[in-house]
Formats: sequence, structure tokens, C-alpha cells
Amino acid sequence: MEISCEKNGDQTQMLVMGDMTVDQIKGQRDVFLQSLTFGQHIDLDLMMVSEMDSAGLQLLILLKREAELRGQQVHIAAQSMEVTDMLDLCGMTDAFAPPANTVFC
Repeated sequence: MEISCEKNGDQTQMLVMGDMTVDQIKGQRDVFLQSLTFGQHIDLDLMMVSEMDSAGLQLLILLKREAELRGQQVHIAAQSMEVTDMLDLCGMTDAFAPPANTVFC
């Protein structure tokens, strides 16, 4: 799994590529949480995620929970079908949906 972050003002875009599975997310927790130091709003681009299991979903939930504790927001700006399937399966689609008037950079 590869992760890159791009900061634009108070908004950070985190691009995640590859598998978000139990074997691939080891050591990525700190990288995800570090993104919270870059801006108030974190937009996740998960379009290049090729596979996601429950461990990958737990990482997203952790990021969202930590952001909310800090008064920050995390949304999914783009997602692959694999991410869509996992969110739908677990009833989490609305949890990461951006507000209706959101403009992504």
C-alpha cells in the first residue's frame, strides 16, 4: 500500500494506492494519523485501492474517529468498487460521505 498526502490550505488530500488488507496495512496506522496534523479537512482518494478487508475498514474508522475527537473532518472523495463494496457490506457508506456542498481540490 502506498500513501501520499498533498496539502492545500486547510485541506489535505490523501491518496491511497494498493491493497488495504490486514497484510498491507501493518505500520500504516501512524501514517494515517499523521495526516491529521496537515489540515482541518482530510479528503481520501481511494480510487486506486485494489482490495479492502475489515482491517482496512478499521483503519478508516480509526482515522475518522481520531479526526472527530480533534474537531476535524474526514471524507472519501473518490473510491474504487472494492471500497464501495466493503462500505456497503458494513453499512458505512454514509459515514464517509462528504457534505452535499463539498468541493474537492
